[in-house]
Amino acid sequence: MNPPLARGAVVLVRFDPTEGREIRKTRPAVVVSNHVACRHDAVVQVVPITSLPDRELRPYESRCSSRSSGLAHPSRAVANQIRTVSRRRTGRLLGRLTPDETMALDRALLIQLGLGARQESEAPPLEPVPDGSQAPKPKESPVREGFGAENGTEIANLTAPGAVRSRI
Repeated sequence: MNPPLARGAVVLVRFDPTEGREIRKTRPAVVVSNHVACRHDAVVQVVPITSLPDRELRPYESRCSSRSSGLAHPSRAVANQIRTVSRRRTGRLLGRLTPDETMALDRALLIQLGLGARQESEAPPLEPVPDGSQAPKPKESPVREGFGAENGTEIANLTAPGAVRSRI
């Protein structure tokens, strides 16, 4: 039977079959899905964990070395290998990341997915509209939590400055 999942949990995940350079075999991974998905979805997002070689961490990696993680050795979570997996691929609960380790993994995910704040020089140019002017800014709408707006709870503002906010 699979354990109840929660964000920050370290669980064994069966990653095979794989293709190319995807991380292989059954190994620990950190659950990074939000709390609603952890409760209700048939799939969850996980970040695989691998050994910590003698080299500096890459920007898309974070250290997992606390006792609470349940890992036998200092390790690293590799956010460039984030995967959506069926709950059936998850196994035994090993432990949980500490709040500091979770924050470090969140930062690695932001870097890997390009969700961090961009420098103005990196921003894409505005698209011209048919009349030759620049496209107008869209109106903002409230962002809601969950699979729909029916519960009416606001989520934290995770949108980048100038990004369009929409209903989920």
